Amino acid sequence: MTKIYRNFIAAGVLLALAALIVIGMEIQTAGASNVGFMVPKLATSSTMQVGPQQVKTIAATSRNCYSRLIGSAGSPLMVSFSPTTTPTGTIGYPQAASSTVAYSNGDYGCGPIYIYAYSSTTIITSEFSQL
Repeated sequence: MTKIYRNFIAAGVLLALAALIVIGMEIQTAGASNVGFMVPKLATSSTMQVGPQQVKTIAATSRNCYSRLIGSAGSPLMVSFSPTTTPTGTIGYPQAASSTVAYSNGDYGCGPIYIYAYSSTTIITSEFSQL
C-alpha cells in the first residue's frame, strides 16, 4: 500500500468516527418502559393532604400513562395499585418520607393509586403520558 492509500483510509476512518459521534449526540434516549421511544409529557399534577392514618385514592387521568410520580413531604407512605389491597401501616409498597418515587406503567400499570400516610402530610402527584 502506498502512502496515499493509507492517508485515504485514515481519513475515511476519522470521517466515519466523526459522523457516528454527531449522529449519537442527536439521538434522544428513552426510559426502559417507554414504548416506541416516545417522549413522555406531563399530563396532570396536583397537591393534596393525606393522613393521618387515612387512605386516599388518586385516580388515573390517562389511559396511556407513562409513569406517575409521588412526592411525599414529612411522613412515610404505603402505596398500593390494587383495589383489592387497601394499604395500611403494614401492607403496601413503602415510600420514605421526603422522597419522590416514579412508578412506571410497565411495572405498576395505569390504574388508580391508593396511598396511606402514617401522619398528616402533603403529597405531590404528577402523571406523565405518551401523547
